[in-house]
Amino acid sequence: MQNMKFPEEILKKHSLTPPDKQDNLLKKGEQKPMNKSPIDDFKENLKGKSFIDDEVLTLNERLAKHLAAGRADRRKEKDTITQLNKFYNLVRLVAQKKQPNQIKVKLRLIKAQITFATGRGVISREIKEFMDISINHILKSDDPENPSKLETSLKDFVTFFESVYAYFYYEYHK
Repeated sequence: MQNMKFPEEILKKHSLTPPDKQDNLLKKGEQKPMNKSPIDDFKENLKGKSFIDDEVLTLNERLAKHLAAGRADRRKEKDTITQLNKFYNLVRLVAQKKQPNQIKVKLRLIKAQITFATGRGVISREIKEFMDISINHILKSDDPENPSKLETSLKDFVTFFESVYAYFYYEYHK
């Protein structure tokens, strides 16, 4: 497309810049904007927010599509519904715990199990990244002066994960 010539009158009429000149419009030191992956959007939107904030919660469908598409892109890795369901159920069980120390230990154990599953090729690196971002966000919410913060963050994640899982299930069986 860069070798394509555009008639000058069309470019001027529509205030367009030819593709070969677009890089010149960037300010010095500025990089060309790249399309962010849904995981990058999730990570960025989650900063300082809860899993059930509208900006974060509305990413669930796009994120699930991305995670399900990752499964189809590779033959070796299979993000099975069973594996994702397993981790969803483990997170739900941890959410029933009341002691912050128990919650933190169990969440770190889930991270290790996810890493193991990724190494075995039964879940993708994208799912691992999604879970790592989520679990790290929950662990960072721990406040010794307000122990319920960790519990609330975990319960909010269960809600978010449930919606991602539902969309993933749909995309997986499409």
